[in-house]
Amino acid sequence: MTSVYGIPPNTFTFSALISACSSSGEWEEALRIFAEMKVAARTTPKCRPNAVTYSALITACERGGHCEQALEMYYEMLQENVVPDQGTFTAAVSSCLSTDKWREAEKILDDMHKRGYTAPSALYGDLLVKYSQSGEWQQALDLFLTVQMVGVSVDIQMCRSLMESLEKGGRADMAPDLLKAMRDGKIEVDLDTYNSALKTLASAGLFSCALAVFECISVDGLEPDVDSVSALVSAYANGGELEIAQKFKEDYKSKGIDIDNPTKEDVDAVFLTSSSSRSSNRTDCS
Repeated sequence: MTSVYGIPPNTFTFSALISACSSSGEWEEALRIFAEMKVAARTTPKCRPNAVTYSALITACERGGHCEQALEMYYEMLQENVVPDQGTFTAAVSSCLSTDKWREAEKILDDMHKRGYTAPSALYGDLLVKYSQSGEWQQALDLFLTVQMVGVSVDIQMCRSLMESLEKGGRADMAPDLLKAMRDGKIEVDLDTYNSALKTLASAGLFSCALAVFECISVDGLEPDVDSVSALVSAYANGGELEIAQKFKEDYKSKGIDIDNPTKEDVDAVFLTSSSSRSSNRTDCS
């Protein structure tokens, strides 16, 4: 980089160029300018990269889909004792999630929180999805609690992911508590979350609780689907109430739903016509 109007290049001019490259998606050009900047810094201390420089560079690489390169720049930044800012932390966490490096994402988030920063809620949600996919319910629960402790509001996606983690982890005892927490926090419970809770309770054979959750679906103005009905019947069967499970099957079969091979159309036909007659105070869903 040469002088412009007699003004020699410095940290701010280099950083401005890299930021411009980041905004326009030119990550390769950003790396080229950064390499030039490091050469200049060997003889001119005023050209040394700072937090703004690294933040723009890491963001440029992350936006360009080169997440491994972004992480390399992040760790180089730490080695140079440059303290990351919120944007740098966020780009680094995003890069970790894009490359399935969950453990690194956890460490970076921990460092981020220690410095008083928080990530966008979407990043916490993305990490919770990773946990739900792998059934790591303890990690999901820890992150869910941490999100609230650092002052970030949880949303329905986070709750759904945690419920799915509990489902895969077989933590039926915690599913009703999460539903209650969602209601207490005025977070809308959607059908996917209800069904995940039902499957968790069904696996443990907790049919009474499963029935209460099933009835809450209609109380909330939703319609049970194939998964809802199947999970309820499974809850009774797994709980040793085979006669009741069989009765459910027969009752639903008389309404046009074959529990062993249900279709969405059959379930909708039954519940769409019967939901209006259900009492809103039939079951305590809290």
